[in-house]
Parts: sequence; C-alpha cells; structure tokens
Amino acid sequence: EVSASPAYASLDQLVEGGRLTQAQVQLYKSKFAKLHQVVLKTYENEKNLLKKAKQLNGDLGNERAKLDEATKQAEEDSERVSQLRAEVAKGEGELTMREEREMLLQHELNDLQQVRQ
Repeated sequence: EVSASPAYASLDQLVEGGRLTQAQVQLYKSKFAKLHQVVLKTYENEKNLLKKAKQLNGDLGNERAKLDEATKQAEEDSERVSQLRAEVAKGEGELTMREEREMLLQHELNDLQQVRQ
C-alpha cells in the first residue's frame, strides 16, 4: 500500500512542519502514486518478459534438437540414396555384361546349329 510508505510519511511531516502546503503535498503524493504504479507495472512486465524469454529459450532448444535430428536423418537418407544408386549402377553393369554374354552364347548356339546341319 503506497499510502503507508515512508515517502508519504515524510510528506506529511513536511506539511506539519510548515515546509509544504497541503496542495503541494497532494500533488507530490499523486505523482508518487503514479510513479509507484509505473514501477509496479514495469516490474510485472519484466517478470513476464523473463518468464517468456525462458519459455522461448526452451522452445528454441527443442527446435534446435529437432533440426539437428532432421539434418542427421537427411544426411543418412542422402548416404542411403548414394548407396542405392551405386547398387543400381552395379546391377545395370552386371545386367549389361549378362546380356552381352547371352548374345555371344546365342551366336555360338546359332553357329553350332548351322555347323550341325
């Protein structure tokens, strides 16, 4: 409660001592009350901002972990795709060799059949 503050008590003492008028004291008390409200609001905002910053920092950490995992998975997938491409290329090479071998064998078979006749 702002009216129980030492500042209010000091202002009341200044009125009693005749150093300030009642109008001056009321003006200063009003200004002090407004400043007090601003300080309280600022403190509350700062507290809320710190809480939000902690939450966002935690969220950022979680998102970084997700990004790291996604990056790792993408690298693994890329490596697997490269392996599969290499296997396909190897398979195509083997297929080409077998087709050529089959053609040679077919020619030999045809030649042998012609010689036989």
